[in-house]
Amino acid sequence: MNEVKNKAVRAFVRNHADTMIADAPILGAQDAKKTIYVWTDFSCPYCRRVHGELDRVLKNRNDVRVVVKNFSIHGALSDAPAKAAIAAKLQNPEKAAKLVDMMMTRNFYSQDDLKDQSKLGEKVEANVLKMADEAGLDTKQLKQDMGGEVVARELANVRDLAQQFEISGTPFLIIEEQAFPGAIPYDQIIKALDK
Repeated sequence: MNEVKNKAVRAFVRNHADTMIADAPILGAQDAKKTIYVWTDFSCPYCRRVHGELDRVLKNRNDVRVVVKNFSIHGALSDAPAKAAIAAKLQNPEKAAKLVDMMMTRNFYSQDDLKDQSKLGEKVEANVLKMADEAGLDTKQLKQDMGGEVVARELANVRDLAQQFEISGTPFLIIEEQAFPGAIPYDQIIKALDK
């Protein structure tokens, strides 16, 4: 990302952090001093790898939070997980973080589910709701909220910001106002946090 774009990203993040964070699931301490924004998709293998690196950062640092911007780009494989993560925050931020972790570290669809594309969305949603139940969420409320205004607003916010920052794929990280397209390792994340 060139310096002009980076400057624009920095200015936007500084002035609009509240909007960027408002409806998004947050991993780590809600009020941490340092913020990492990650545009991610639960069905993206590179996003899953970055999730592992971010998890390591959160285990080693209590001054960092990760704001999860669910960029639903793989249709039926992405929609229900993205909506569920956002809707979960309405019930309980900690349980939402637990659900995000579960969806990033476990499979929410099988090869068998992929055979019938017309039923894929339903199967993915059913599997995601099972995980939500395991995370301690009220799944009836979650399902209702998944179709609600807050989820729609956050998904629109994610798309608008992706367009503004010219994010065409996932993962994409903004660490302390520096932009990083692609999967980056733990050491690079730490270096960016401490810059």
